Amino acid sequence: MTIRRVRIVRWRLPLRQAFVTSRVQNVGRSGGVLVLETGSGVRGLGEIAPHPHAGESAVGQAIDLLSGASSTLIGGDAGRLLAEMPRWPAAGTALESAPGSSAATLALESALIDLLAREQGVPAFSVLGKGGRSGLAATRLLAIEAAMVSTVNTQRGAAALHAGRVVAVGRPDARARGAESSLAVAAVQAAGEGFSIVKIKVFTPLDALLAIRVVRRAAPGLCLRIDPNGTWSANDVRWFAEEVEPGAVDWLEQPLAPDSKEELPPRLANGLKIALDESVQGVADVDRLGRLAKMSGSPSALVLKAVQVGGLRSLLMCGEMSAAHGLRFALSTGFESSLGVAALLHAGVAMISEPAPSGLSMADWLELDPVQPALPPRAWMAPPPGVGLGVELDEAVLRRVQVRG
Repeated sequence: MTIRRVRIVRWRLPLRQAFVTSRVQNVGRSGGVLVLETGSGVRGLGEIAPHPHAGESAVGQAIDLLSGASSTLIGGDAGRLLAEMPRWPAAGTALESAPGSSAATLALESALIDLLAREQGVPAFSVLGKGGRSGLAATRLLAIEAAMVSTVNTQRGAAALHAGRVVAVGRPDARARGAESSLAVAAVQAAGEGFSIVKIKVFTPLDALLAIRVVRRAAPGLCLRIDPNGTWSANDVRWFAEEVEPGAVDWLEQPLAPDSKEELPPRLANGLKIALDESVQGVADVDRLGRLAKMSGSPSALVLKAVQVGGLRSLLMCGEMSAAHGLRFALSTGFESSLGVAALLHAGVAMISEPAPSGLSMADWLELDPVQPALPPRAWMAPPPGVGLGVELDEAVLRRVQVRG
């Protein structure tokens, strides 16, 4: 199957509302799409989506890398190119270590898999692996608004929470009350849609306790995953563990920075479990962390992103290695369009070991989704039906979100 055309479109996808984390405020998602096409008109799609923390320059790097490879791709056989992917980009080059390199690799791998599956008339998961499940359990991402961020010390704030004063400690104004009301409504909606776990990105340990209290009062059956994005200290984690309601938190995700020299005790108060995300950059990290867990009892789980671990096939290997070490693992997107979500769903159902409920709800945050069918979040999500990844470009939307020049 020979590739005859390569098309690269850069885009910026607006969000329905600003999404605030401890590191950045997102109002849009920059990225793009790689389209590979054969002489007979069969097309394969791959989303260009660097990690959200990598910045705009990573998008440009990924596009430059793919543009530079176009002359090699045209005239190449899709199956052979996919087999040679571990050697691309060339080892030792500047682009290999550039932030956009992993996004370019994932986009190319996804497009080649999509192309091969379409040519063979099968779903993409058939090219990836032999897992037998029909879909994946999903979590719902909820937002904590800036108006809920506390402005007092944690000890005084915790005392207020325990006393039943749930309104944002230190911010008892209308905006804070409105933010808490919005979070409560979102929690009730998630529970009504069948979600059992919601994820919230937080600032401080006190903000996390406040969010937990609001969610659990509104929807008592929900469990939470709390994600500080590597901005807490070890003392923050210990304090949070002592204050949190037992059983309220499924896990605390990447509380310390990946390069932190601080250490956490193997056992935290109230049975709090630790999951790692940014610390997982490939199969070697999964093996190292799995061995650490066997010795110390922590981490308890890993969160795997295809753009971090080296692509969809590497994602499968990371999942199986996690399971072999006895670790729970979940898959996660990072504000990709429904194209990226579809690729992750195909990888998930191709796995032999079953992922824990995974972060597949990011596309719902997009104001405009450049592919059809759009994949809104559901408590159980299956890959789109049909051949390949099962999605097509919506050219009308693509023209609206395209970044030219």
